[in-house]
Amino acid sequence: MIVSEGGRAEMQTREKEPATTSIAFVGFGEVASRLSAAVLANGGHVSAYDVLLETDAETLKRRAGDAPIEFGSLASVIAGSAIVLSTVTTDVALRAAAACEPHLRPDQTFVDLNATSPTIKRRIGDTIVGSGANFVEGAILGAIGVTGARTRILVCGEKAEPTAQTLTSLGLNVGFYGHQVGRASMFKLLRSVFSKGMEALLLETLLAARRAGSPKMFGTRSLRLWRRSPSRRLEQIGCVHTERLMLAATTRLCKSKSSCASSASTR
Repeated sequence: MIVSEGGRAEMQTREKEPATTSIAFVGFGEVASRLSAAVLANGGHVSAYDVLLETDAETLKRRAGDAPIEFGSLASVIAGSAIVLSTVTTDVALRAAAACEPHLRPDQTFVDLNATSPTIKRRIGDTIVGSGANFVEGAILGAIGVTGARTRILVCGEKAEPTAQTLTSLGLNVGFYGHQVGRASMFKLLRSVFSKGMEALLLETLLAARRAGSPKMFGTRSLRLWRRSPSRRLEQIGCVHTERLMLAATTRLCKSKSSCASSASTR
């Protein structure tokens, strides 16, 4: 649902009202569409801004479906919210924060949920602090497209604990991980190294076993270790993880580039 001019005016007046359950998404893709459904189901109010609003509003309508999402300008959706969730693509996370900063107020909280390096998270925090708003870093530990709002999210920052409580009351699975910005994203990076490494090891070993002519023997023994999918054949598991690795490749490339850039800038 695209908000009308009258709706925008109404959203701007909310700045004067308590907005403890009003959430604004900056970037309305898969993450925002899945999380917003939970927020709405638990009594929250959801508004959103996306660059597609200016060029492809029909796509945003399809993503929102029948949910009462109020789309509006960046300034208007921020004005009517208590918590702003940044859910853009990794490569524009810092630019998105810079665009939001002039519109934020000291009584608001900006949560960056993008998969960036700890250094970029801290730079985003430094950007937001100029507005007087609270900054909280978030790290999504899983595939939102698979587990939806049940996906675990870790948050860090000075106001991370009350923010976690508020978002959890709105149907999200948010856990407080500390006050130091960067800890949550570092945990996510280390977790990704382990999980993606295990997936890559499985695929490489499966290919080697097939070339060696013994995929069945290897498959029987490997499935004992892969208890999460006991009803699947090893080939099916391999296909699932191959697809996951391919989909995650672009995100990991962006993370690597940002990490290398951050390392170079500190030398």
